[in-house]
Amino acid sequence: MTRINIVEPSELTDQHLIAEYREIFMIAGFPL
Repeated sequence: MTRINIVEPSELTDQHLIAEYREIFMIAGFPL
């Protein structure tokens, strides 16, 4: 289950933030 949330970056750890972006890009169909 994937969540796409609008959250202030300061409230997230870098690792979590990167994971969120990777999921978004994967859903969008863009390879990293």
